[in-house]
Amino acid sequence: MRPPSRSVVFRARRRGGCLRLSGTGRARSFRSTVSTAGQSLTMPTVIWDGTATTYETPAGAGRWETAPSGGLLPWWEFGFRPWADDWEITPSEASGMTSSRTFVGDPAAIRVEGLTKRYGRRTAVDDLSFTVGSGRVTGFFGPNGAGKTTALKALVGLARPTAGRAFVRGTSVTTIRPDARLLGVHIEPCGAHPGRTGRAHLRSLAALAGLPRRRVGEVLELVGLEEAAKRRVGKYSMGMRQRLGLAAALLGDPEILVLDEPVNGLDPQGIRWLRTLLRDRAANGGTVLLSSHMLGEAAQTVDDVIMIDRGRLVHEGAIKDLERSGESVVVVRTAEAERLSGLVARAGGRTKREDGGGLLVEGLDAAEVARLAHRAGVLLEEIVQRTTSLEDTFFGLTGGADR
Repeated sequence: MRPPSRSVVFRARRRGGCLRLSGTGRARSFRSTVSTAGQSLTMPTVIWDGTATTYETPAGAGRWETAPSGGLLPWWEFGFRPWADDWEITPSEASGMTSSRTFVGDPAAIRVEGLTKRYGRRTAVDDLSFTVGSGRVTGFFGPNGAGKTTALKALVGLARPTAGRAFVRGTSVTTIRPDARLLGVHIEPCGAHPGRTGRAHLRSLAALAGLPRRRVGEVLELVGLEEAAKRRVGKYSMGMRQRLGLAAALLGDPEILVLDEPVNGLDPQGIRWLRTLLRDRAANGGTVLLSSHMLGEAAQTVDDVIMIDRGRLVHEGAIKDLERSGESVVVVRTAEAERLSGLVARAGGRTKREDGGGLLVEGLDAAEVARLAHRAGVLLEEIVQRTTSLEDTFFGLTGGADR
């Protein structure tokens, strides 16, 4: 499938600025035509090698049109952006760089089937399959080095899997055209040049995605970076760079958000802000997939859990089911421990001694143990119901406590 031609209309307020063509993927060939000040220049066919192609233009308005010229793989995308801040650039109405927010097909927002990614002899992701439901916040958990980031890159098309498939709204990521209104992604660094301002970085991304310039101000306000928008990114703290990456992912107000470790670098207030933001998006029908290795914190945000270890799936389900699956024991202190142990055994429970003199009771809850003791006249000095934490469950599933 050959992608359509694209074009942008631009206006330069000074001579000598450069218009930049950017793209994604491997070797792609294209032909560009630039028209300014009544003159037209057809640039030679070039092979896309991952770097930017620039054109120096005189001041004034113009149009840059680019069309594929062969040798294209199914998934290929490019966009336009100004090289300097003193440019105005908008997508052409005929450019095809905008699309509807209405998507049909697979009811699952994201579906992954048998995803495998190898780097030489090392397998980072191993036959991974899962589904992300629409209108829900799904947590993607695993220890450091479990393959979370690699899997996320593959499912959004930033890395080519060795085997398996990933689908967004029923369409394979190898054929879907990137659309900031469908999918917003923040994985690893924010990608901004340290010498550029936060606002300039977002303006470039908005132009590249064909989004209105006003969205830059909206997302800067949304993530709390209005006052820092004119500062160079190189002066940003880790938390500010994290917010800038989130702002970039939110530019298109996407239906689906994919975020890799979004709480890293955020202070407690920032974590609460992010939790509220993501829950509000889900309440309004949006879908969020976020990775983390901190299950306890993320449990306050997510509806569903996907857990991996060494690249393989170890658990998938609702967070409430995972919470209920935790083991529960009753800790009792009494001078008649042996007598109570016999009562518990006859009632179908199990007991064992705890370091410090307490008695651990399994198979019965605290109310049942208290009733047994009361009926038999056993005096209890202390009785506590202790439930395994989510972190303990996480370690039990992944072996993380032994690493």
